[in-house]
Amino acid sequence: MSSRTLLLLALVAIVVYFLMMPPTKIQEPTAEYFTVTPDPEYSNTVTVVTPDEISSIISLTQDALSKQIKQCTYCIETTHVSLSGNTYTGAFLFMVLTGYPYGISVISTVQKGPNGPESVSSIQLQNQNTIDDIDSFDQFTSASEIQTEDTLPHLADLQSALNNS
Repeated sequence: MSSRTLLLLALVAIVVYFLMMPPTKIQEPTAEYFTVTPDPEYSNTVTVVTPDEISSIISLTQDALSKQIKQCTYCIETTHVSLSGNTYTGAFLFMVLTGYPYGISVISTVQKGPNGPESVSSIQLQNQNTIDDIDSFDQFTSASEIQTEDTLPHLADLQSALNNS
């Protein structure tokens, strides 16, 4: 047999092999609820958390966070939601909208009431690890405080620095 015939037979065999494989089933998500696995520390069962509950958790966390940091925030990502007993735990990424935009990772604990999420019991902000002598930025200033007559360099100072270098 020639090499072309062998190549053609190999190609036909590959096509037949893939045609005989069973199709993979893709499970479509339902709009009724999300299935969330709770923290293994509490149980190994699957918990059902509705979109309304998640929306309430985000809204309560957003209000508490905005009051704490005194900045307008917006939730851009939900990374974890769990329910253990009467306590929801959620991990979210919020964006601060005022001034220079930046993100804050937040872990919140929300107490469950008779009609769903009721009140925020704690908020933990992202833990900032720093290297040696680098301090975390914890002072917020407005643009009017930064750009004042005293803080902006004058042309004479710039020319003097250029001549000295």
